[in-house]
Amino acid sequence: DTLAQVRTLYTRDHAAGEHLLDSLIAYLRAAMPTLHETSTVGHELALVRTYLSIVRLRMGERLAYSIDPVDGRVADVRMPAMILLPLIDHAIAQGPSKWHANGSVRIRATAEDDGVRFEIVGGAIDLTAEAEGVSITGVRQRLASLYAHRATLVLERRAAGDSVATVRIPHE
Repeated sequence: DTLAQVRTLYTRDHAAGEHLLDSLIAYLRAAMPTLHETSTVGHELALVRTYLSIVRLRMGERLAYSIDPVDGRVADVRMPAMILLPLIDHAIAQGPSKWHANGSVRIRATAEDDGVRFEIVGGAIDLTAEAEGVSITGVRQRLASLYAHRATLVLERRAAGDSVATVRIPHE
């Protein structure tokens, strides 16, 4: 989908197409070496930011996103690579991409006594269990195989219509 968008942009707006291609290249260069390794919270959030900037180029104003500043206590904490991105991708697929409507994603990482807590809040996006797909199942399986019961992924719908995916991983 993104590569098709690059081609279309190049014909309509060469500068925008070039920007999208540069962003995609930067993302792939950063993501590929770490697919089967551990990463850090700071690195994973940087990958998410790059990914969201690519998706935003494609979706325009239909997608708003924010990533809270990384808490210095967690920026260098080791974590499995590519745990957050499938959740972000799922949020977008279940929200503005699916409905052709506006949506938002907010990501934050905070220190807890025994680990790190990530929250992915989707505005007008359904992250709840009813919407679970392959990406959510894959994240659950990876967390279980790496941490057993010490890591969790909880999906819930809030009264305001938002939903939230909360991931907790222990310090290694």
